[in-house]
Amino acid sequence: MQFYGKHLSACATRLVPKNSGNGSSLVCNQSIGLGIDASILSDGKLCKVTMIVLHQPVSDENRRSAKTHLDEILLTLSKPGGFARLTTVQRKFLMGIVLATIIPADKRIRNIELERLQIMLKCGLHMNGPMALESLALAEGQTDLDDALAKIAKALPDLLGIEDRCALISHLWELALCDNELHGHEEQLVFKVADLSDVPRKKVAELMARAAARV
Repeated sequence: MQFYGKHLSACATRLVPKNSGNGSSLVCNQSIGLGIDASILSDGKLCKVTMIVLHQPVSDENRRSAKTHLDEILLTLSKPGGFARLTTVQRKFLMGIVLATIIPADKRIRNIELERLQIMLKCGLHMNGPMALESLALAEGQTDLDDALAKIAKALPDLLGIEDRCALISHLWELALCDNELHGHEEQLVFKVADLSDVPRKKVAELMARAAARV
């Protein structure tokens, strides 16, 4: 899979040695579960990047921890000024929860969707180790996230500006479209998150078109 964009380039820049020189450099980093095959120009700039997702199995402990941390976040959000009480780690995990909900929406979980989610978590949200695996655990569809998603989406305007909310919707579209299919339940979920988080429907349609052009 080849991806182009600022998040991937930033991730590649962190992983590929600066003195790699002309040619291709293959770098694998088990700690974040990603490998990068990067074509590098003589001035050190990246001209082409291929992302390789390294297999990271989700354990039962990851699944239990995901549910526990989800419940903790929902409890915090239920209190006045809940978002202000969330830690940086919890805020990242909250974004991971929203992204994870799109994967099982069509009742079919595909590897390409999980791979794209893993890249977003680790290169976009900089989520490493157990936190990323917990988000992937929620993407397996074994936990009912409907109520949690509604509560989180309603609270998103308190945490994110409109540009960041639009970026989140764009990521949801990418996940929904990366298997070259758009199921009705996936579309409904994206519009549900957008409506609850005050992203205009006209903008949501524009974001879908842009995401379709990227995947």
